[in-house]
Amino acid sequence: MNPRVLAACLLVATVTTAHADRVVFLPTGYTLQPGEIRVEFLRETRTPAQTLVYVQAAVMPFLEVQGVWEDLPGSGAAASLNVQYSITQPFPDVLPGVSVGVLDLLGETGAGFSLFTAITWQTGIFSNWATTESANITIGYGTGRFRGAFVALELPMFQGVTFIGEHDSRELIAGLEFEPVNGIALRVLVRERGPLIGVQFRRKF
Repeated sequence: MNPRVLAACLLVATVTTAHADRVVFLPTGYTLQPGEIRVEFLRETRTPAQTLVYVQAAVMPFLEVQGVWEDLPGSGAAASLNVQYSITQPFPDVLPGVSVGVLDLLGETGAGFSLFTAITWQTGIFSNWATTESANITIGYGTGRFRGAFVALELPMFQGVTFIGEHDSRELIAGLEFEPVNGIALRVLVRERGPLIGVQFRRKF
């Protein structure tokens, strides 16, 4: 097969089956593609609450920039950038996706300047309700806030309902993501410091 045709097929398959470039806080081996934009709001339910806002977009194929704004109890508001580059995108049941990047490029947020690499494997879901859903397992390693190895899981339970969980070597976060309509996802998460709720807007132009 012509190498260009094969590359195009791989890219199309990746775009239609890949999930998030970030599970909750942990990165994955997938980056957004040109034309994909995501905006997410996360907030703790306890008082005083931690609030985070992410705005993410691809600036070129396989290179993504995330704007981050956070309001942390005791330290106030801060903003920074995360940058992520995909070496390979995941191809379900065949090849993993591999990405490298940096969190808090400006060193302004609670995450602190951190380097990482992440590898994501995708396995197709075969069920009468599944269309392009896949189970994603991510492992990675990083400096700074990661303090070493991390792991994350995205497991579709039903169409529009996904279990998500991650462990960053310090704390476990787990919960459910609901997608009532295409492009809008609601998240209910539990961690040691208290529950998190969130909403994510996804758009592909």
